[in-house]
Amino acid sequence: MDRAGDSDTIDIDWEDVWAHQPDGPLTFTHNHPLPGSFSADDVAWGLKARVREVRAVDAFNTHSLRYKPNGRVSAGVLYLDGRQRIKSVNERAGPPGSHGWRDELDRVWSRLAQRYDLRYDRCEAPGKSPR
Repeated sequence: MDRAGDSDTIDIDWEDVWAHQPDGPLTFTHNHPLPGSFSADDVAWGLKARVREVRAVDAFNTHSLRYKPNGRVSAGVLYLDGRQRIKSVNERAGPPGSHGWRDELDRVWSRLAQRYDLRYDRCEAPGKSPR
């Protein structure tokens, strides 16, 4: 499945995703023009679409959030918690895409993953470093 979006969003219908999962949940990978991990929308969408994993790829890293098949968090709860914490990061950690902002965003998703029994990872691209 291949879809194009604008600089900030991409519209993907959940039914399209479900139709492509006859043998089990998919991994959904998308790119981010600014360095940084997930938005609250990315993470809540993954739960609603019932994918196994959401990945965001930027110029320096691949970010991964894996869901448990019968996890204990709803999309709405994770969205609201993530959105509130990201708003706080945006207010105190510098402009989006900056080193401090990216590091804080990673900490947000690491903590939320632990809180809601998910798995968050960040893998640096070989030979690339934002530092």
